[in-house]
Amino acid sequence: MILPMISHLQTLFKEALHRAYPNSPSAAEMEVTPSTQDKFGHYQFNSAMKLAKALGEPPRTIAEKIVAALERGDTIEKTEIAGPGFINIFLKNEICIINIRN
Repeated sequence: MILPMISHLQTLFKEALHRAYPNSPSAAEMEVTPSTQDKFGHYQFNSAMKLAKALGEPPRTIAEKIVAALERGDTIEKTEIAGPGFINIFLKNEICIINIRN
């Protein structure tokens, strides 16, 4: 279930980017990846650094605005901004259980 979840999260983050920055460039370079360590959540969004030049703002500011515009719905429990603009994504327990079962 990793690929469908990544696709779903990428859609949520693209929508959040466009809410935070209505005139933003294409979100094609945005990516969500599985976390490398449990302490960073289930997934990570590391594209704020890539977007910084195009948007003319520091990556952490971009990450903060994306998180503020993010609709967590029934998927995301919480997000944490780390370092210069990494967004750690923690899924709701129910979603993890469903993914394990499937």
